[in-house]
Amino acid sequence: METFDPLSIAREGTESQAVALQVAELAKQARLLGLNEQADAMTKALYFSIKNKNELGFKAAKSLALGVMESVKSAREQKQKVNESASRIKSILGFAKDSQMTIDPALISSAAMMEKNGDAAGLDELTGLLKGNITRQAESQTKLQEAQAKGTMSSTAQIEANKIMAEQLLNQFHNAQRILNDPENYKAFTGNPFEQKANEIRGIGNNVKSYYNSISGYNLAKGMAEIKAATGTAAGMSEGETKAFQQAQSALNINQDWSNAAESLNIFNSTIIRSLKKLGVRNQYLTPQGAQDWLLNTDVSRPLLDSEEIPSQPVAAPRSNPVVPTSTTGTPTTQSSSNLAPTFGGQVTLLTPMPLPSVPAQPAQQAPATPTPTPMPTQPVAPDTTQTANPVNPYATIRSNVNRHIGAFDLQTK
Repeated sequence: METFDPLSIAREGTESQAVALQVAELAKQARLLGLNEQADAMTKALYFSIKNKNELGFKAAKSLALGVMESVKSAREQKQKVNESASRIKSILGFAKDSQMTIDPALISSAAMMEKNGDAAGLDELTGLLKGNITRQAESQTKLQEAQAKGTMSSTAQIEANKIMAEQLLNQFHNAQRILNDPENYKAFTGNPFEQKANEIRGIGNNVKSYYNSISGYNLAKGMAEIKAATGTAAGMSEGETKAFQQAQSALNINQDWSNAAESLNIFNSTIIRSLKKLGVRNQYLTPQGAQDWLLNTDVSRPLLDSEEIPSQPVAAPRSNPVVPTSTTGTPTTQSSSNLAPTFGGQVTLLTPMPLPSVPAQPAQQAPATPTPTPMPTQPVAPDTTQTANPVNPYATIRSNVNRHIGAFDLQTK
């Protein structure tokens, strides 16, 4: 069986042997970063060009190797970003646990999947969502304690219960919207298990699956029980609304084709919107952008419900606003550039890297600025299925790096 090892057929002391040595090292680094397909394509191209003594094929194989080199650099930078983002998430989750705060297990599961998929953008957004959630939990606890001391627990408890319930539903609405706007949604929902698995291995549609897992893993009954335990009263959702939500949730299945999945998501969103209106959520938060603005918000003075009073003047930073960690106490564990970067030996460099744009240093993660609330529309706003900013898929950049080079390889056997 042919092994497609260029070194096994390259003559000692020739240019082909020098390039084969460099390609072998580059392929090793690519595979460490999960770029197996690109490593295989590059190695086979060089192997057949040497075997057939094809000069044009040899040049094309070197060009292909340059593309893989770019992919390795991009994947290395992406991996470092993911490690740093994951470290921030773990630090925040540790803070929440020490503070005896409740975090939806589906969010934790989603974070683990995002880390596995290399979704740094998703992890960064999840960091903002967790910060906002923890800040509001701390404020809610303080309000309940103060209400109990003043003897006004009944009305305060109902407002807080409805707010917590509304936030959980807004999270699911946001997850559904991210799926609807992801450019690879139809590749995650294929209706064909073999095609779906092949896409998953190649990293196609994995961002979509992380949001799908958050939706399917959310337990409404458990969430309602936790709300009652925390506030002493049940959230204002009727039995019929609860049943409708659970039916819409279970109707969404990863084995559906995209046409059916999109219909299920729109029904799911409509069900959530109806429940949010019954809970008294302000109209400005019943759109995809409005929901995102609220979830990323850390200003505890902003009202979510119509029943809450709007402060007449700016409110000072609340005493209950926790100091959420933005980074770990230690340095995030990442592989050093020297260990990941391709190292080529010899007196001459036969594969000359193409110029690549420099990557500016990433600023420290900060809580998002508080957006200015938009005026409430006179009529309820229906769910929107459009969004200006699409989710960033890290695999799209990595996969495209080599595409323009692979077209240059046209093996002409002699």
